[in-house]
Amino acid sequence: MYPYSQAVFIDTRMDSHISPAGWLLNNADCSAATHVQFWEYGSVTPQGQPVDTGQRLGCSRQLTAAQAARWSDAAFVLGGWAPSTVNAAATGTTADVEWSAPAGHSAADVIALCAVHAHRCAAARRVGTTASTGTARFPLPRDHSIHQVRYYAKGLVTAVSAPVTLG
Repeated sequence: MYPYSQAVFIDTRMDSHISPAGWLLNNADCSAATHVQFWEYGSVTPQGQPVDTGQRLGCSRQLTAAQAARWSDAAFVLGGWAPSTVNAAATGTTADVEWSAPAGHSAADVIALCAVHAHRCAAARRVGTTASTGTARFPLPRDHSIHQVRYYAKGLVTAVSAPVTLG
């Protein structure tokens, strides 16, 4: 929050609805925004042409390629934290699942197919590996109910897929 706001745009497509100033300080100017970080690198128009940054807010700055590379590294931005993710898609009568987990996760973590809002799950299996990514496949119940896939680490839900239904 202001006065410690931060926004970093890297390799972003920006259309004409973005103000040439790029950012806005409500009820303040750059002299009062000594801790604001409005940074940018490689912004282009929808047609792929470089954005004219000549009218950007005075307290914003253009990053160098090395700085942009650093800010593009999730390990740097997230301080080494990597979230679990789970994506599922209905393929006929099954849910095909792709998951990811942070380094050091347990092979005992669980992927489960659950009805949306249900506390108990229809099917579950351990990920069975300490690899950081994996896949699974679950048969979808024939009742056409809406399901989701959940990733459990140490008994806690750490990621949930978008809803899937029998195709």
